[in-house]
Amino acid sequence: MIVDLETKKPLDKVAIKIAEDDLIYSDKNGYFELFRVTGFAFSNNDLTVILSKDNYETDTITIKNGDDKLIKMSRVE
Repeated sequence: MIVDLETKKPLDKVAIKIAEDDLIYSDKNGYFELFRVTGFAFSNNDLTVILSKDNYETDTITIKNGDDKLIKMSRVE
């Protein structure tokens, strides 16, 4: 789930980029799912993604396979 760091409200339309893969977006509740990531579902490898949204700092995070993650994005001042 992706939320605003200060308000804790879900962020929609956050662009989630997986290196050399499709671009997906978070929904109105801040949720997203990663599909079609070759080998990820059957490995212990971590996945690095880039998150971006207008008026927010771009962030690069690592997701462990099978983990849920709360992601807090900071507004650009």
